[in-house]
Amino acid sequence: MWPSTTGLLQPAIQWLHNTNPKPKTFAGYCPTTNRIFPLRSDSALFFMCCFPYIKSMEHKFYSRFPGFQPNPSASAIDEFARLARHMNWNLRSKVYRTEWARFSALEFAKHYGVETSSLEKWQSLCRELDISKPTESIAKCKKALASVHVNIFDLIDSRRTGAPITKFTNVRALRRYTKQSGKIFPRGAAKRDGFLSALLREIF
Repeated sequence: MWPSTTGLLQPAIQWLHNTNPKPKTFAGYCPTTNRIFPLRSDSALFFMCCFPYIKSMEHKFYSRFPGFQPNPSASAIDEFARLARHMNWNLRSKVYRTEWARFSALEFAKHYGVETSSLEKWQSLCRELDISKPTESIAKCKKALASVHVNIFDLIDSRRTGAPITKFTNVRALRRYTKQSGKIFPRGAAKRDGFLSALLREIF
């Protein structure tokens, strides 16, 4: 028996809260045939079902902060800094760290998705980063991405603002830039996701 969940909301929440479970099979429901069918959490159909809830989670995230109007064209770092000022959060507080992790996970999910078993998704990411190495399989995509060093927030901002993505020649250069700019992806939002695990580098 598959774990049931209303409207697939639970898997979406699980991902956004960074539990990152291994692929699971949930109970999908087809109202046309009135049948329940198995739906893997790493399938394209799961992502299609899950994406509206990512948007819903985005609304839910911001709805907790009265008076704050999101600006989707601002950089991610600037947007969260504006939110923190609006809410008067102390940068050293637990609430700041918690909301920063939630915001970061949500931003990556919104722009790059959670469906990591699709070769097309991996190839799309490789094209976005101008990778010329072979990408005929997910394994080859991961291998190609392992040699590319980019800042995760720069990647997100390329979608938010259209800013170009800087590719660094080595991890040391990326580390220096990341520390100087403060664009450090929170560890709590970066556990073992396929795309993130292929792109994240040790900063400290």
